[in-house]
Amino acid sequence: MTDDLLERPPVHALLADGTIARIRPALPGDHDRLRGFYEEMAPENLRLRFFSASRRSAAMAADRACAPVRPGYRALLAETDGRVIGLAEYDTGGEEGTAEDRSAEISIAVADGLHHRGVGTLLVEHLVSSARSEGITAFTADALGENHEVLRLFADLGLRTARRFEGPQVRCTIHLDQDDAYLAAVEARGRAAGVASLLPLLRPSAVAVVGAGRTPGSVGRAVLNHLRTGGFTGR
Repeated sequence: MTDDLLERPPVHALLADGTIARIRPALPGDHDRLRGFYEEMAPENLRLRFFSASRRSAAMAADRACAPVRPGYRALLAETDGRVIGLAEYDTGGEEGTAEDRSAEISIAVADGLHHRGVGTLLVEHLVSSARSEGITAFTADALGENHEVLRLFADLGLRTARRFEGPQVRCTIHLDQDDAYLAAVEARGRAAGVASLLPLLRPSAVAVVGAGRTPGSVGRAVLNHLRTGGFTGR
């Protein structure tokens, strides 16, 4: 992660449920928030992420994400209302590789209660873009075979993915070739999130009519009457 990447402005993007998340690089000042993010996870989710439920792993993960800038490493966090809801990282481990074959290890964590909302997928999409700009051609990841959520995330990205089972673990390789299948998958996810973001407007559960008044025949009163007679069942 280079200084120019750290200086890039945050990106605001839609999650699968239509809510807005802020995507930006993890900074040294995020250390306490990231440690709290991990420490709030249930033991089972910690185990799936770190292969153990040790709280020491949470501290080490925060240390790594907020360490000084180093080549081949990138950490992005997602936040809503100032709360960290996800973190994704890749690390080449200092291996340069060749121009045709340079890989990085990737890891993803999402806050409890916020799974299935596209947080991890959105972070990985941004990591893919960053990795390609650095000449990285593939991501690798180790996951427990029972970690169905992260395995499904990799499978549904739209990128060519290979799996190798090694006992209770699965070794995943995600090739970062930019092709029409991946672009179509990203576009479809963005379109679905856009539709979800409009649902509160187009299918509201409550409506406020400002200026309805009590005078029969007034414009505000007419709007209120049309809502009542038009089949709206919300408040």
